[in-house]
Amino acid sequence: MTVQVDISIHDNRWHTHRWQPTDSNVPVTTVVADAVKTAVATLHTGGCEISVVLANDDFIRHLNRRYGHKDTPTNVLSFVARDAYMVGDMVENLGDIVVAFDTVIRESQQQGKPPLHHCIHLLVHGTLHLLGLNHKTCEDAEQMEGLETHILAKMGIDDPYANTDVI
Repeated sequence: MTVQVDISIHDNRWHTHRWQPTDSNVPVTTVVADAVKTAVATLHTGGCEISVVLANDDFIRHLNRRYGHKDTPTNVLSFVARDAYMVGDMVENLGDIVVAFDTVIRESQQQGKPPLHHCIHLLVHGTLHLLGLNHKTCEDAEQMEGLETHILAKMGIDDPYANTDVI
């Protein structure tokens, strides 16, 4: 299975932020790609392409206003590709995930979590949306949270729902 993760960085703070002292030599783009690939591998047996945009609150607020009809920034947005199609075992494009730096940092501080772990959680969450999961009903939310917790545990990250509300 080939999972291609295309990453665009729209805010230099994604590069310059010191995510964790122990991970200071690992580029954030590597962590982002690994998070998406781990989430995909849990549910998807074919290949795919996913684009990730590492942005800021202004960028994501604009998208949220235009497509979500909410004039506020949010932590993560997922856009499922309308024209996804199969080429052999490869789905050309599942869609896009956009993550807001400012909100990741703010929420991680409010929740007492390492910012990198919160970012990885949001990437996993966004990837699951691209794979067709949602949290519109309580049952759907429970399933999605369980999968997120399982995927994050494989990456050595604690249960994000242990002490917080649903994202």
